[in-house]
Amino acid sequence: MKGLKKAMILTVLISFLNLSQFCLAKSKNKAAKLEEIVVTATRSEVKKEEVPSVVDIINPMDLETTVDRNIVRVLKKSSSIDVIDYPGVLSGISIRGFRPEFSGITKHTLILIDGRPAGATNLATILKDNIERIEILKGPASALYGGEAMGGVVNIITKKSKGKIQTSFTAGGGKFDTYYASSALGGNITKWLDFDASLSTKNRNSDFRMGNGKKRDNTTYKERYGSLRLGSALSDRWRIDVKGDWYAGRDIMCPNALFYEDKRPSEKDIDCYGGDISLTGKIGAHEPHFTLYASHEESEYTKKYKGQPHYKSYEGEIEWLGTQIQDRYHFLDHDITAGVDYQDIDVESKSWRSDGTRKAPWQPDHERKNVGIFVDTFFRFFQERLIIDAGIRYDWFKLKTKHTPYKTDFHPDSETFSHVSPRVGLKYFLTEDHVFQLHSTVGTAFVPPQASQMAGYSERKVGNTTMITRGNSDLDPETSLTWDIGFSIHKIQWGFFADLTYFYTDVDNKISKVKVSDT
Repeated sequence: MKGLKKAMILTVLISFLNLSQFCLAKSKNKAAKLEEIVVTATRSEVKKEEVPSVVDIINPMDLETTVDRNIVRVLKKSSSIDVIDYPGVLSGISIRGFRPEFSGITKHTLILIDGRPAGATNLATILKDNIERIEILKGPASALYGGEAMGGVVNIITKKSKGKIQTSFTAGGGKFDTYYASSALGGNITKWLDFDASLSTKNRNSDFRMGNGKKRDNTTYKERYGSLRLGSALSDRWRIDVKGDWYAGRDIMCPNALFYEDKRPSEKDIDCYGGDISLTGKIGAHEPHFTLYASHEESEYTKKYKGQPHYKSYEGEIEWLGTQIQDRYHFLDHDITAGVDYQDIDVESKSWRSDGTRKAPWQPDHERKNVGIFVDTFFRFFQERLIIDAGIRYDWFKLKTKHTPYKTDFHPDSETFSHVSPRVGLKYFLTEDHVFQLHSTVGTAFVPPQASQMAGYSERKVGNTTMITRGNSDLDPETSLTWDIGFSIHKIQWGFFADLTYFYTDVDNKISKVKVSDT
């Protein structure tokens, strides 16, 4: 207990020192805080107060004062979105009424890192170590980002430190024999080269206790994380950044549903790593931007059921590869952003029986390719009191199921489909000082079907009955139409902001499970 108390006191002192330095830095940059800039709502930098869409910002102060490193718990604490957070390092989120999702490459809420797809299906693998701020766009965004952005978008903005090299170190401990340590540093190595680096570790070596005081067996885990960024100002108009991060979860115990008590736990290992290269510049009134990214996620499950031999039951790999090319053109008080996105996702999985022999996985190996072309316009009228943000995007998809060892219940096939996603938003400042604001948006969004929903097949024994779940090859993409209208009060000098928004979403071709037979 004495050691634990010392660790807790050390944590408080270190956190207080870091927070004091942070507050001092913010006071020196008070003017910069008054003009909050967001990029998620238009894919180019604009003032937050000009955006017709509802956008929340989790700033560095919110991140610093959240003890937990898990990004989902940061979102739970500092934003009004839906969160699901299970034992066994398994988390997901959703916006505007859709069910939170924690697996699969297709969701109803899109997660980005610096504007490109995050390359992670499980948000528990994204930690706050190298994060500068988080932007949360509420409402459909398929006109900007394509599929999945039906409920909204969470864009994680990473650190880009400049100036004198700063370092930090945090360590602590807590209940259930938990301890963690993290270090970070960043700044300019030379006048033209800057960097950020972080490294952290966390262990929970004892099972936690639930609210009723009972111990929840099989809830221990280990986490390791690291990130690195190198950036260079090639000239006063061009800049390049190269960054990557790596997450490793080891010996992660998964207790299964409470119904099974401690009889059906499993253990998993997770590796998730990726990175990108981005090039930005200015040519006259043009601001070109290019990004190349890649990510890899790998998971392995071992069942440790009581009274049965332990065996590896599942292994899966997902790879993302993509590019983003866009250009922003500024004329008078207006902006036009246009670009092309390309993404290729490959998914492979393997399954085993309890005797160690291979069996067919639930879903076939598959690949999803996507090309999207978009245009977004941002017009300012009447001395910038009326804002019109309108855009449209065309997406082409190819979903291909592949030959999968041991899976003989389907025929590999491919399907292509396209979708057009328009949107428009209006914002009007009722007063010249921009304190009172009206805003409204209307837009469409879509979610492509998953390979498992089109060609999945599984069998499960329930007593003497075999329950069969089968996919439907004729599925169409889910589509939605959403409109909202709201009123905001924003008094910058007081640091006060309030917003009341009403929204309505109509979903068509909703993909769901349907019981077709009792036999």
